[in-house]
Amino acid sequence: MVDKAQIHTQVFHSLNEQIAVIDSRGTILEVNAAWVLRGG
Repeated sequence: MVDKAQIHTQVFHSLNEQIAVIDSRGTILEVNAAWVLRGG
């Protein structure tokens, strides 16, 4: 069975662009690996 959360995480972290997920208050909930690799 495919774990959708695992696929989401793998795709999210494989993207080259820096991507952040924020909530309606502007709090950062998650960043992808590009942020870590580029020292963002």
